[in-house]
Amino acid sequence: CLDADHLVHTLYKPGKPGSRLIRRFFGEKYLNSDGSVDRSFLSDAVFSDPKKLKLLHSIIHPLLTSEVKKWLILNKKKHPNAIFMEAFYFDPDYLGSFVDKLIFVRASKNLCFQRVQKLFHIKRKKFDVIWKLLPAYEPDFVLNNDSTQKNFFHSAEVLLKQLKI
Repeated sequence: CLDADHLVHTLYKPGKPGSRLIRRFFGEKYLNSDGSVDRSFLSDAVFSDPKKLKLLHSIIHPLLTSEVKKWLILNKKKHPNAIFMEAFYFDPDYLGSFVDKLIFVRASKNLCFQRVQKLFHIKRKKFDVIWKLLPAYEPDFVLNNDSTQKNFFHSAEVLLKQLKI
């Protein structure tokens, strides 16, 4: 399973291409003292300014695409039957060429907020802005994640059997 968000976080580490480009296009103030990207400060900026968000996407998505290609080269032979990619923000223009089937995991907006708030201590106002910016696309399959973890895993197992994975 490839975690695209983890790859982005890796790109934001000190000296990595993401942190260098954030410094170049956004400025030194978006970096922590160790040279890593201050993700909280950056997210506050980009989610309040559509031009900055577009700039961030134009910087990070090509880097992420390159990292996904590298990851696939290293892992595809080990796992020829199925590789899963998880991405909070899936942009079909960049990542779409890597997938055969798109599975969207859906939950209600309020439940998503509760989960994200618990993990990242995000404020409701910021969450609402991010929610509106999520891209719309047509997935091949939808899994509902409004219930228990047990029910979700059961639904996922049924889907994987349908896909013969």
